[in-house]
Amino acid sequence: MERKAGTRPTRRERLAWPADRKFKILSLDGGGMRGLFTAALLSDVEDRIVGKGEIANHVDMIAGTSTGGIIALALGLQVPARRIETLYLDEGRKIFPPWRRNLGPLSVLWQMFRPLHNHAALERSLYDVFGDAVMGASTTRLVIPAFLVPRAEITVF
Repeated sequence: MERKAGTRPTRRERLAWPADRKFKILSLDGGGMRGLFTAALLSDVEDRIVGKGEIANHVDMIAGTSTGGIIALALGLQVPARRIETLYLDEGRKIFPPWRRNLGPLSVLWQMFRPLHNHAALERSLYDVFGDAVMGASTTRLVIPAFLVPRAEITVF
């Protein structure tokens, strides 16, 4: 199979996994401000079942796209889901302005020439939550696919 330019020339070596143990994946979808629902649900799970910042300790991998990727990274770094929920409540309207969704068919044109979300607001907010933490500090495996707009390509972190 042909590999895309700029990617690894070979596939990664498959990691060993015990045959008698199920592999548990938490998969989180995107959707901008809809991440508030996901964060609130996970916050409730932490409050009732697993403990603050403990979700990553109960799964083998967390996968997330877009907003789901932000939440996946936070969970992997053991940021309490309540903190993620607060991020959406306090900063959500700055990061995900609602007016662009109300343009109907014009929103497609908007997305072709302008970013859908406020990159600067998102970056500031994420720095407030993550500080200098890196993906490698995650306590569980992460899979975060992303669409890189300027180059129109997909990458997986």
